[in-house]
Amino acid sequence: MGSNRFLAATALCLGLAGCSADVIQLAAFGEPVRNHASHQGRIDRLPNAELVATGKLYFRDRDYGNAQAAYQKAVEIYPENAEAWLGLAASYDQLRRFDQSKLAYKRLHALVGGTSAFYNNRGFSLLLQSDVRGAITAFKTALRIDPTNQVAENNLELIRQLSEAEARI
Repeated sequence: MGSNRFLAATALCLGLAGCSADVIQLAAFGEPVRNHASHQGRIDRLPNAELVATGKLYFRDRDYGNAQAAYQKAVEIYPENAEAWLGLAASYDQLRRFDQSKLAYKRLHALVGGTSAFYNNRGFSLLLQSDVRGAITAFKTALRIDPTNQVAENNLELIRQLSEAEARI
């Protein structure tokens, strides 16, 4: 029962936390996904740089279905594009396609290694999956690599506050 309250409170407060990266700013928590079928033809014709820019715009608009489609096309055209892999992973997270986001994070890790931004984003993914312990470990790893990573620090602080609030319930 207490765990369910903690998870519900976490879901409500995730708007204060989020993902970040050296190469892309990502939103924290999404709204319902819009149908992206009408945009697919346009996405198929964009060059790689425009695909990533388009994916960012869709993501910022919380249109995660279209963001995923744009990033997916970008990684198909240029599989070494870390920014596209990060966007794809984050889009899958927001679509609750954690099986796919895990694969995208694995590919991203192979490209960029264990950066602070990588661990922060992976931690946020784990938090969305209700793996609070895994998320804490990832956020702490991000902070060990870069003690100035304010987003990772904010994510840990959010978890601390939610834990304290649950203890009072």
